[in-house]
Amino acid sequence: MNEDAIKKLRGLLGMANRAGKIASGSSAVEKALTAGKVCGLILAEDARSSTAKKYRALAETAGIPLVAALSRETMGQTLGKDGERAAVAILDAGFWGAMTKNIGE
Repeated sequence: MNEDAIKKLRGLLGMANRAGKIASGSSAVEKALTAGKVCGLILAEDARSSTAKKYRALAETAGIPLVAALSRETMGQTLGKDGERAAVAILDAGFWGAMTKNIGE
């Protein structure tokens, strides 16, 4: 991803967070996936192999699109969290559409 796309994605992710349209943190993401509330999943590009495998399987089972973008640290910072985030579930179709448009998916 180029710097402009990263900036746009971070802006959209921040807006979705403020609007309450995301789930972050392992248990929140898994709960949203199993409840069928997720429009798409962003997986950190530097997620551990086992973590990536788990989220890819969960997304496939739920029929949810998944894209790899940003780092764990960048996702955590963008959401105003102290820690890193390996995955963020997007709960709104409009936000998801805008995000994937910016990452070229």
